[in-house]
Amino acid sequence: MTELNEKRQIVLEGAHNVRDIGGYKTENGKVTKWKKFIRADGLESLSRSDIDKLLDYGLSIDIDLRSEMEYESWADVLQHCSEVEYYQIQLLKDLKMSSGSLGGIYVNTADSCQKDFYKVFKIMADNPEKTILFHCAAGKDRTGMTAALLLMLAGAAKEDIIADYTVTTENLYSVLDRFASENDENLKDYLGSEGEYIEKFINHIEKKYHGAEAYMKKIGLKENEIKTLKESFLEDI
Repeated sequence: MTELNEKRQIVLEGAHNVRDIGGYKTENGKVTKWKKFIRADGLESLSRSDIDKLLDYGLSIDIDLRSEMEYESWADVLQHCSEVEYYQIQLLKDLKMSSGSLGGIYVNTADSCQKDFYKVFKIMADNPEKTILFHCAAGKDRTGMTAALLLMLAGAAKEDIIADYTVTTENLYSVLDRFASENDENLKDYLGSEGEYIEKFINHIEKKYHGAEAYMKKIGLKENEIKTLKESFLEDI
C-alpha cells in the first residue's frame, strides 16, 4: 500500500475498510479535498472510541446504502449519534438482476438504480460544507460505484479511480476469504474487487452517458447542484 493510501485509511476497531477519498490529483490541476468524503464498510460494530474518532475527523452525515434486511440485521451504530445526520438509501432496491460478472451488475445498477443514486448525490450537493460518509456492507460494490462517480466528477484519473476500488482487497482479504469458504463457492466471483469490475462501470458511464457530470444530470440533478457538488470536492494543490 502506498504512503498516500495509508494516509487515506481511517483505522477503527469495529470497521476495516474506512478511508478518505481525498488527495487524488484531477485533470483541472486541483486535488480531491480531504475530510470531505469517507467511504466505508459496515458500521454495526463501531466502538465508542471509533465514533469519537470519526466525529473528531469532522463527520456530520452518514449515508447508509444497504438494504432493509441488512439494516434490520446489522443496525448502523451512527444512526443513534446525535451529532450525525443519518440517511438510509437502499441503492440496489430497483436493481434488475441478471447473470454475469460483477462488472455487469455494476452496469445494470447504473441503468436501473438512478432514482436512488439521485437521492445520494442530492444529499451531497445540498451539504457542500459537511464531511459525508457513505457505506454499504463491505464498502466495495455500492460504496465503490458511488466513490467512482464522485472521483469521475472531480476529474480524477481513471487509473486512480480503479486503484481506489481495489484497495478493498487489501483491507478485507481475510474477511472475504473466510466468507467465501463458508458459503456457496459461486459467490467467490462476486466477492473480489479486481480493477476490471469498476473499469467496466466507468467505461459504461463514459460511453452511454458521456461522463459522470452528464450522468448526474440525467438522473435529475440540476446543473447548479452538480457544480456545487464538484466544487465542494476540489481544492488547490
